[in-house]
Amino acid sequence: MATFVGRHRELDQLDHALRRARGGEGSFVWVTGRRRVGKSRLVQEFLQQSDVRYVFFQAPQRSGAVAEFVAEIGHSNTHAGEMVRDGMDADNWRAALRLAASGATTDQPVVIVIDEYPYLHERDDGVDADVQAVWDASLESLPIVLICIGSDLAMMERLLQHDRPLHGRPTSQMRVDTLDPFEIAELLQLDPVDALDAYLVVGGYPAVARDWKPGASMSSFLKSALAHGSSPLVINGERILAAEFAAELNARRVLEAIGLGERTYTAIGSAAAVGGPTLPRALGHLADKQLVEQRRPLAVPPGTKDTRYQIVDAGLRFWLKFVGPFAAELDRGRGDLVVDRILREWNDFRGRSIEPVIREALTRIVPDARFGATEHVGSYWTRSNHPEVDLIGVDRFPKPRTVTLTGSIKWRDQAPFDDNDAKSLIGDTAFVPGTDADTLLIGVSRTGFDTDRLDIQVGPELIVNAYRPRS
Repeated sequence: MATFVGRHRELDQLDHALRRARGGEGSFVWVTGRRRVGKSRLVQEFLQQSDVRYVFFQAPQRSGAVAEFVAEIGHSNTHAGEMVRDGMDADNWRAALRLAASGATTDQPVVIVIDEYPYLHERDDGVDADVQAVWDASLESLPIVLICIGSDLAMMERLLQHDRPLHGRPTSQMRVDTLDPFEIAELLQLDPVDALDAYLVVGGYPAVARDWKPGASMSSFLKSALAHGSSPLVINGERILAAEFAAELNARRVLEAIGLGERTYTAIGSAAAVGGPTLPRALGHLADKQLVEQRRPLAVPPGTKDTRYQIVDAGLRFWLKFVGPFAAELDRGRGDLVVDRILREWNDFRGRSIEPVIREALTRIVPDARFGATEHVGSYWTRSNHPEVDLIGVDRFPKPRTVTLTGSIKWRDQAPFDDNDAKSLIGDTAFVPGTDADTLLIGVSRTGFDTDRLDIQVGPELIVNAYRPRS
């Protein structure tokens, strides 16, 4: 099986659920995450590491799910599997779930996995009440672990709301994200500089990352991955979009416009040729899917409400910019044209795409004495983009009292962060509401520093290590 890396926190959480079952109490784990981030692979790895009896059911997008679930029980290594193979059957969800748990003991607990649970709900919204009834009546007091996995983030959230049958039933909830820069560095055996470049390409999608040979350069990976149209790098983005936007073409056009670099409401609507009430509806849909986030300038007081929109995922940003729009070139075997275009435009793209990665890294680091009283990190801009400050730190969020730091990111191939860069930051800082003489100045550079005008200097190693799991 392909290399499995990272996910230590998630595996520990699943192991805790299993220990609870071994103690005689049922565990109900609610697992969410965007498509193709490795949720199913994570659970499968847990099952193999635990050497436990289990039923793993992939919910279908069609009727007849109960019969398929019972058939999957029959293929399992559980006591219930023997019963099904001997002729036992169930014709409804309550009976099927009770059957799956049959024979579970504290010495041999049973794990029941339902992958893509939202598909069951879409076909039969009564399934939630069935799961709730069986959980309350028997499963919660049996040595079992029930794991429900879902990629439809908005639906998975709605299904646990207070007016829904499953409200309060899961004993734990887990959000599975893409691999982070630290995990990418570990998987691909790259130093921090190259690991961050790799992260901006693959975005932490495990299937794409595993196609990158350990230690390989970015250009080497791109030439291999774009030599044909069926590589994980090529198909990953299209599969995500096809699954998310089968009936939402306007939302897809809006996403593509943002992916090509448009950031403001007006520019996005113009580029996507979507207007009127359709545009806010499309943006809302993208926000529900957690594919796009709204950003506002961070200052004290908040000031302008000049909203900008940004693709959440680094890998999808890359795909929407460089791969999806040029599918025709890939289809006719001209991946070389796509690679050349990426390499020509890489520095500009990387400079913009690295910014949210760095902001997230710093937000993970603080509070930290090196960064003063900073508790949250964002950025600041005006409608005219003068000034536009890459990093703004504040003492609390969402109602900050003080701007604790301002910062500039210079993510260049060779030139270090120098005096001119520092002077520009100092000049821009004067226009940020809430700054004063105590506001710290921070520089972030890919290639070192040649200035003594900064309070804090941050390089690639600190950024990558910010994502290291905390003990």
